[in-house]
Amino acid sequence: MSCERSIFDGIFSRIVGIAILVFSDGMVPQVGIAWNGNNDLEMLRQFWDRMGQPHSSHIITHHGLGFDLALQKKAVHDSSSKTAL
Repeated sequence: MSCERSIFDGIFSRIVGIAILVFSDGMVPQVGIAWNGNNDLEMLRQFWDRMGQPHSSHIITHHGLGFDLALQKKAVHDSSSKTAL
């Protein structure tokens, strides 16, 4: 595998940070939240916990479809069933 492929491939990468801005349905900013650190699973768990709360009917992402969030979400749930986060 080439160096370029492994650097940008989600399988070999680490999460640097996750951030969200929460807006009302009227597009009024409500809150900004950011997670960072060395524990990818904990960041993902906190992100998906927050996404499970009531939110606007719109979700806008930056590279949202470019990252395999479904795979990462599954990794969090699979991991949490084996060990506590």
